[in-house]
Amino acid sequence: MDFIQLKIAKDNSITKYITIIRKFDHSLSAGTIQQRIDENDFVMGYDLERNDVSEDSDGNEIDRKKIFRDMLEELCRVGARVSIYQDGDMLSMEYLDYRLKIPDEMWRQVKRDIYRELEDFSEERQRICRKRLRRFVMNSIEFGQKCRPYNRQ
Repeated sequence: MDFIQLKIAKDNSITKYITIIRKFDHSLSAGTIQQRIDENDFVMGYDLERNDVSEDSDGNEIDRKKIFRDMLEELCRVGARVSIYQDGDMLSMEYLDYRLKIPDEMWRQVKRDIYRELEDFSEERQRICRKRLRRFVMNSIEFGQKCRPYNRQ
């Protein structure tokens, strides 16, 4: 499951955070958001597999993943200390960006292959392997950012 959850550290700018979150998710009340921030609980969640594209009233496609990412960026820009979680593990913004850019079908196929290989493992061992996979992806991203192609001239 690709359910992303957010926590926001409590500070004096909660009102700004509530406004930004409610622009993205109108179903959450201001009181609920404030209470979750106060209690250091998950403020909101986002399902990457289900909420990728929708349509507005004119039939135009709306990329919900981009809007979600923009919301995170706006929260950070106004000073929110956001923690991102998936399956109880904290993620970096870079990993989330990578995950948002991978075509969904390719990601589902990779996960199916990995999970099929993990079926014989205990739940704890499966959790460890999923965590290592995320770390491997992050290291790959960092390696790609550090290495530049060599151009002969």
